[in-house]
Amino acid sequence: MEIREDIDFCRKILSYIKVNFIHEKTPTYSVPALEKGLDILEVFASRRHPLTLSELAESLDRNANEIFRMVSCLAQRGYLTRDAESGSYRLSLRLFELAHANSPVQELIRSSHGPMRKLMEETGESCHLSILRGSDIIVLAQVETRQPIRISIEPGGRFPATQTASGKMLLAHLPEDELAQHSRTLPQQPAASKLLQKIRKDGYCLDLDATRRGVMDLAVLAGNPSVQAACAITITALRSESPGNFLKRTLAPLLATAEAITTASGFNL
Repeated sequence: MEIREDIDFCRKILSYIKVNFIHEKTPTYSVPALEKGLDILEVFASRRHPLTLSELAESLDRNANEIFRMVSCLAQRGYLTRDAESGSYRLSLRLFELAHANSPVQELIRSSHGPMRKLMEETGESCHLSILRGSDIIVLAQVETRQPIRISIEPGGRFPATQTASGKMLLAHLPEDELAQHSRTLPQQPAASKLLQKIRKDGYCLDLDATRRGVMDLAVLAGNPSVQAACAITITALRSESPGNFLKRTLAPLLATAEAITTASGFNL
């Protein structure tokens, strides 16, 4: 499953680069060998079981002799592994390794330290960065306020997405098909769907945290969901002021922080 997700991520990255960085007047060039190799990898990524050369050829609507050299090359380079008994091929972990060599998540973390520290200095509040994994969020980084009484959200912490501002913000920006997969976990489905639509429209989520009493969370989106590089930047504070005052005081610097992280990481929205 992870290997297929990584190939899908690579395809989205390529599409993102094409749309955002290649001028519309730039001529396009056909590279048949490269396209054939990518077609082969995409077929393997879409199948749960190994494929023989003839099965692969049938899936590509090509002749087995036509793809034999390409499959052999991919196997020699470590992208495919061949079963000695059946002669069938399957994906190796090579693509998984490449995808994680410069993970977008790691890039978001690296890009977040300076902006989050600046946010803490400006607002006097702790803040953290989190991503969506399954039906939960995982906290990746945190900057604590210097106040003697403060909220601390440890990196590595895992919380139900539907019970946090970060999770609701990330769910609100999922594609429709992915959001449908989470629908069973959403309590009061019709109302929850409307709430997520409102969050996406507003660009922020202000929440009286369901997991900790007396706490307020304000979350916005950073990164780019279209290339699976989205995270939530969240301020978590004790309820020492009204939600309205808290929002007025912290939203602008929080949005500026999200923009700084997105720009620094190269995943401009």
